[in-house]
Amino acid sequence: MRIRTRLYQIVLSVFLVGYLAVGVASHNRKSDFWKPVYKKLRWMQTSFNLWQNWGMFAPPPGSTSWMKIEGVTASGETVEIEPLFDELEPGFFRWRYDRLQKSALSSFRESRSALRKAIAHNACYRSAQVGQPVVKVNLLRDRTWVLRPSKRLKEPRPKARRKVSELGSFKCP
Repeated sequence: MRIRTRLYQIVLSVFLVGYLAVGVASHNRKSDFWKPVYKKLRWMQTSFNLWQNWGMFAPPPGSTSWMKIEGVTASGETVEIEPLFDELEPGFFRWRYDRLQKSALSSFRESRSALRKAIAHNACYRSAQVGQPVVKVNLLRDRTWVLRPSKRLKEPRPKARRKVSELGSFKCP
């Protein structure tokens, strides 16, 4: 009986150390030291259903979209105007959306032409305020699709599918 208890403690201890190593390696999987450890022990997460990710609570977002604003000056030169909400760097997390980001995301819907027009007029105004007046504003949607986890873990990392589409062209008042 004592041998079985001791064996149980050893197996459980090895499992616990392995699980903690996977957790640390998963958190630091981009570092040169922990990346190979994570790749070797990743099977523990999936085999024992210990892998926790966003999909536990809701499906992951399929894509991210950002608004780009281009202005055309009187001489015909195309200039980039500061967007309502700057694109976030990879890995950045926010607890809640910013109101300007919500406005930009809402403008992608086809029925929101009045919102797009208001954003374009605001871009005309902001461009004139910084001393670079434009006569026309083009609104663009820069959409990047999220890579599936299986594709993200492969080496070399593949490029995500990306599409830039025009939302409309508006003359400045």
